[in-house]
Amino acid sequence: MTGTIIELLFSAIIFVGSHFFLSSSGLRAQLVTRFGESGFRALYSILAILLLIWMVIAYRAAPNVHLWYPLPLVIEVPLIVMPFALLFLVCGLTQPNPTSAMPGGRLPPERPAPGILAVTRHPVLWAFGLWALSHL
Repeated sequence: MTGTIIELLFSAIIFVGSHFFLSSSGLRAQLVTRFGESGFRALYSILAILLLIWMVIAYRAAPNVHLWYPLPLVIEVPLIVMPFALLFLVCGLTQPNPTSAMPGGRLPPERPAPGILAVTRHPVLWAFGLWALSHL
């Protein structure tokens, strides 16, 4: 039983650690030099997908441990929060954003933060955050 929990923890640490390691070490620059930007993204996407699959398999094998039992009113929180999260997600994915991983281009200087960017520079991250918090 504890072996599956340890595997889940280990897979999650490796998954998140791979993101930090490649973004903060010189390895990313070396890989981009060797494979090009699109080649690096393809290789890292494959690595991230494999690590995510490993984490999902470890999650499914781990025992279900209830940390708390929510009150009936708390169960309704996602119904209230998720429309806002979906709005952030759709707006963030359909509008050019200079702070995204693959920006769609520069924004005009007369209106540097149009639409949802006037509310937050990272609408997709806000969507994920609202989703996660509402489901806790």
